[in-house]
Amino acid sequence: MEFTSLSVVITASDETNDLKETVETLLAVGDDVGEIIVVLPDWASEGCVSTTNALCAAHPEKVRALVQTRKGIGGAILDGFDSACGSHLLYAVAAQVFLKVLYQSSIRDHTNPMQIMPAAFYRSIAWHERTYPLLEELVLVPLRLRVPFREVPCTCFGRREGESKNSFLQTALYLKTALRTRFVPKKKLFKENPAK
Repeated sequence: MEFTSLSVVITASDETNDLKETVETLLAVGDDVGEIIVVLPDWASEGCVSTTNALCAAHPEKVRALVQTRKGIGGAILDGFDSACGSHLLYAVAAQVFLKVLYQSSIRDHTNPMQIMPAAFYRSIAWHERTYPLLEELVLVPLRLRVPFREVPCTCFGRREGESKNSFLQTALYLKTALRTRFVPKKKLFKENPAK
């Protein structure tokens, strides 16, 4: 699919300065970034909502807020994907390693879906997860379908504000997602009737 513009989906709940810094960094990329969608749960902190509103007011042509309607972080990501206007989508997040063997993949991080893919591809997939394992599913489904990946070197840093909502139990659920995605028949990875 031809690239025309990038829609960036950011989920936030209690971030302020990090959110502002992320949005400003993306805006500095230039015209390739067509829109930035900040998806918020209805329980987002006052500071996060205020920061999001200020970013939307400062950059109305590029930044918009969306209150999530589906449950969990996975639901928030999918709400953002479904509302995106760009030809390609980007979402960013977290990490695990035994998946290299299971998926015969050379990529280093199978739970960090910081990738650019055609929007039509994302919308054609029957995503199962709605919580943190969706982050892994966003990487593993394209891997299973043999979509080529190219890792790009970048500088990452740990969370400086806000609290992780990812418990040990939630992280353990990644195994179930990894095994289901790896062994389900490939045709079952796609929606029966994709919307777009």
